[in-house]
Amino acid sequence: MKKMLVIVSCVLILPGCDKKEEQVKANSGWEFHTRPDKWAEPRVYHGSFDQRYADRISISRVALVDANAPKEISPNKAYWFSAHYPDTMKPGPYDFRADIYNERDYLVRLHVSDVYGNYEAKVRWINEKLLYARVWWGRVKGVDFILDVESEAVIYKEDVYWGGIPFQQWQQVKSCQVG
Repeated sequence: MKKMLVIVSCVLILPGCDKKEEQVKANSGWEFHTRPDKWAEPRVYHGSFDQRYADRISISRVALVDANAPKEISPNKAYWFSAHYPDTMKPGPYDFRADIYNERDYLVRLHVSDVYGNYEAKVRWINEKLLYARVWWGRVKGVDFILDVESEAVIYKEDVYWGGIPFQQWQQVKSCQVG
């Protein structure tokens, strides 16, 4: 009889725990791989790319000119890019661009419009033909993407979020539950 009571109790209690977990997730407005209450410190986390920002990222072809800007050479020493950061001493909005040489008679221009001026864009080679970039739309939200310089196409993009705010909120909730 005791075994039956324990089993019935588990069946009745556990579904409520699942619903509470789902409710916490739904109420937070964020989706996490690991919830912030498990984090040791704030972190950047990722989510699906928000298509409302798609028109801010463009790729085009421009005339091949030997720009005086510093060039970052690819690992195979065949390609290079030159990053052009916004002058944040002037009023925004700000744009970021990178001109990329891929052994053609033109440059591939990666242009990202309306970037957040307080965080500098990051661009670097992943391998001989792939460029990684991270730009921020604001203090919390940005985008990571990978450009294949040979096919001249973005092959990956995903939103990134600074987790400082959710981390602090979850820490506050934990401190209220303890005290």
